[in-house]
Amino acid sequence: MTAHAFSDRKVPYRSARQIKGTVRGLLDRCGMQGLLSIDIVRLIEGYLKPKLEGGLKIELYDQVKGQPPAYVSYGPLTLHVDREIWGDARQGEPGARYILAHEVGHIVMHKHHYLGYSFGEGSQLKAPPEEERAEWQADVFGHFLMVTDNALIEDAPLLHKAADIGAPIWVLANVQRYDAARDIFVFIAGPAYAGDPCGGCGNFSLSHQGVELKCETCGWKVGV
Repeated sequence: MTAHAFSDRKVPYRSARQIKGTVRGLLDRCGMQGLLSIDIVRLIEGYLKPKLEGGLKIELYDQVKGQPPAYVSYGPLTLHVDREIWGDARQGEPGARYILAHEVGHIVMHKHHYLGYSFGEGSQLKAPPEEERAEWQADVFGHFLMVTDNALIEDAPLLHKAADIGAPIWVLANVQRYDAARDIFVFIAGPAYAGDPCGGCGNFSLSHQGVELKCETCGWKVGV
């Protein structure tokens, strides 16, 4: 599950290694480096909103069909978030936290004047390499913001580790698979959520796995 805005953008080149350095720099500046898990809402409200040059507005809305769960606009810089997503992120729900982490990537790395592109025949600007795509960069940023170096050191099964840091299990799996030596970040697809709350932990993180539903947060399973 990624938090894509209305359209992608061609942006200055950033590799996964460079993006990870940007995340580390942000956490250093806001005094959150070294934590096992980052409070995304506190990062936005307590650091980005008061510290960014020109400020940051936060506008909550009730999402309707066709709207993204969150997006960033410019002039003035504004983070728009579905009211329920914001509340869930404040409560630590992994999927909602990842949506905000992705948007923080846009806030920190991207500007309003970058060019859009389309994949359609006859498009004037062809799709760039992934390292020059705003959405790819924000996805990588969101992964590294949610899965800190300390989280990777923790000696625990993947499922338990994901629960400890409040991250979707597929986000943790992606970061653990990152090939730092060759600077290659490859995504595995996020789960297709069923839309019902888990009977074990109550989170909306049930995904279809064959003839079962499995909770990506606590591991609870039920036949379908």
